[in-house]
Amino acid sequence: MDFSHFIQPYLITVHHVTEEEGRYEGGEWIPGEPTEIPFQAAVVPFNDDALQFGEAGTYTAHDRKIFTYRKLADGEKVKVDGVSYTVTDERDFSFYGQGLKIYVGKRDGVASK
Repeated sequence: MDFSHFIQPYLITVHHVTEEEGRYEGGEWIPGEPTEIPFQAAVVPFNDDALQFGEAGTYTAHDRKIFTYRKLADGEKVKVDGVSYTVTDERDFSFYGQGLKIYVGKRDGVASK
């Protein structure tokens, strides 16, 4: 089964935020600069049922599901329309589209309710 054509109309450009390794220059520590790598993903909010009964605890209305073919890891950062999210969970949906993954993005800087 390949349902990748269903996701195509909903893809937007989001950014995978990575940070270069810091370095010493003349005995002074220079922190690494963040780099934003654009990629395509469909980003959707959780439905009401998922907000109440999430497996890893309760999700908030600020959290998002990120459907993409790009490999992400727990703890990595993603920016969607300038808003930063931390990847906290991965679901393999390759059965529906080769390489398709769904990630949970927890919005940074927002306390859970």
